[in-house]
Amino acid sequence: MKLKKMDQYSFKDSFQIPIYVTNTLETFKKGNPIIDKETATNGFLIKNENETILEMDTIPLKSTGFVKDPDGWNSIPNEGAIKSSAEEGPWYGQSWDGKLLFVFNEYIRKSIDLKFLNASSPNFLSSWLIHEYRIVKTFSEEDKIVNAEIYIDYLYQYFLLKKGQDRIDLGKVDWDGEIFNASINKKTQDIEIDSKTYTKNEAVLQLDFENECAPGKVEEAAKHFRNLFQILMNEFVGINKILFNVGLSTYANDLSKQDFLSGLRVNENIRFNYHENNYIDLINNFNYMLNVYFKDEKIQSFIYSYVIIHQGKMSLRVAFLTLVSGVEVYFNNCTYESSGKTISDLKKKIRLLGIEENDAEVIKDARNYLIHGNHLDQYVGDDELRNYTQLLINHYHDRIIDDLTKDNLHKLGD
Repeated sequence: MKLKKMDQYSFKDSFQIPIYVTNTLETFKKGNPIIDKETATNGFLIKNENETILEMDTIPLKSTGFVKDPDGWNSIPNEGAIKSSAEEGPWYGQSWDGKLLFVFNEYIRKSIDLKFLNASSPNFLSSWLIHEYRIVKTFSEEDKIVNAEIYIDYLYQYFLLKKGQDRIDLGKVDWDGEIFNASINKKTQDIEIDSKTYTKNEAVLQLDFENECAPGKVEEAAKHFRNLFQILMNEFVGINKILFNVGLSTYANDLSKQDFLSGLRVNENIRFNYHENNYIDLINNFNYMLNVYFKDEKIQSFIYSYVIIHQGKMSLRVAFLTLVSGVEVYFNNCTYESSGKTISDLKKKIRLLGIEENDAEVIKDARNYLIHGNHLDQYVGDDELRNYTQLLINHYHDRIIDDLTKDNLHKLGD
C-alpha cells in the first residue's frame, strides 16, 4: 500500500500500515527524538473509517513497558501486570520506511494472545483500540496548539469564494478563556481521475489562537463549528481533517476518533446562493453570531440535540425524547414577560418553539408515557410519533436560527 503524505490522511480514510512501536524514544545526534528500530516491536496500524486498531508482537507490561522477545516467557503474564490503557503515557510509532511518525495518546487493550511458532518459540500478541492519536512531523514533548486548519464539508460552496478571493476573515471569537481569530482560506489540490489531473478548490476553516491551547480545546472548537454549520447549511456536515500548528516543527494531523463520522458522500453540486441562511445574507452579523454561539452553553447543547438526531443512529423513541429533553434544558429559567415567574410547565416550554397548543399537549403526553409508562390512552402511538418528532426537528431548526441571528438569545435567562 502506497503511503500518502502526513497531512493527506483524513478521518474518513481506511488504511493498513506496518509500523515500529515503542514507549520510549532515543535522542539522535542532531537532538531530534527517534525510534530505535532495534528495541521497538513490530506492529500493524489498521484504520477502518472511524475505528483504529493497533496490533503488536508483544504484550506491554505496567512495570517494564515493551518487552521484545521476552526470555523465559512460556505463558501470558498475570492480568495485574499487563498494561490496559494509556495511564502511563503515550506510545510512539513509525512506518517501516520512516516517512510517517505517530503518537498514540489514548488507547484501550482489546485482546491479548499467545501462539507458539514451535515448541520453544512463543509469539506474544496484543491488540489495542486507539482513540486519540496523531501523525506528526517530529516527535516532541511540546503539546500546545497555536493554530489549526479544520476541513469541514461544504465550506467552499457555503462561503462562495470568488475568483481571486483567497481568504474571508470571520473575526475574533472569545470562548471559554480562549481567544482566536477565525478565517476561511481557499486551498487548491491536484487530483488524478482516469489518468487526468484536475485542480480541486476547497475552503478550510483556520483558527489562530492568541495564546497556546490544548489539543482537546481545538477538537472541541471544531465540533462546535461543525454543529453550527449543519444548522446554517441544513445539510449533513462532517469534519474531514484537523491539522495542528501548520508551518511549525510541531505540525500534526489529528486522527482521533470522532463522535460523528458521516459516511455520506459530499454533493459537490450543492449551492447555497439562494439558501435562507447563506453567508452573504449573514455577512454583517456573522462575527456577532459566532460570539453569541460560543459564549452560550445552552444553545450549544440545544444545537447538539438537533445534530445528534441527524448524525446519530437512534430509535424513533430515543430521538423524540432527546429532542424534548433539549427543550426542557434550553428553556430552563425562562420567565413570563408579565409576571417574571419561571416557566416550569413542559407544554408551555414546547410552545416557545412556535408549536401549536394542541400539538404541544400531544408531545407532552407522549413524553410522559415514554418516561413513566402511564396514561397509555393519551399516547399518540409510534406511527404518529414519527410525525411529531419531525415537527420538533423543524421548529428546533427555526428557533435556533432566530436566536442566533435576531438578538433573542439574551432573553432566555441564565
